[in-house]
Amino acid sequence: MSPAGETDTLSTPERANAQAHGASKIKSTPNSRGAAVVSENISLVGVKVKEIRPWIERDIEQAKQCKADAMLEALLQRASCTPKIDSEQSELLPKCLKAVLPVCNGQFSAKGISSLGVKTALKKYVRPGLESGFYSPFIEATNIVLACLEKIKVAGMGEPVS
Repeated sequence: MSPAGETDTLSTPERANAQAHGASKIKSTPNSRGAAVVSENISLVGVKVKEIRPWIERDIEQAKQCKADAMLEALLQRASCTPKIDSEQSELLPKCLKAVLPVCNGQFSAKGISSLGVKTALKKYVRPGLESGFYSPFIEATNIVLACLEKIKVAGMGEPVS
């Protein structure tokens, strides 16, 4: 991988649903320098790279796979009131998933915040268009979800940090 500014740098592939707009077309965002994550959507398996930075090589060699549930459970344990692994902690994932289900289904409302706007914002986000048009609906959906999640209380979980 070449450092930023050198020729022959790799870039993030363009969205499949993006429309071509000739010379005014926004180019895709360059890969993050030093990132050791390769998206499954990018066909780089088997690509020969002449030089890899040592920290990237180390990250690739030490990468491990885990199931999404195991990762969520570990993250929830870290955010819990008592971040120790025990039988009670293993119940955090089901409790948290049950608590956020109304947000996912657009049924959550508290103190002027409603999760109904998430679906609308995500519909705007997936429409074809220029990259700059995707920012606003993504941020809108994210902000609504975060505001809703801040209001949800789950036994065993710590208080939200502001």
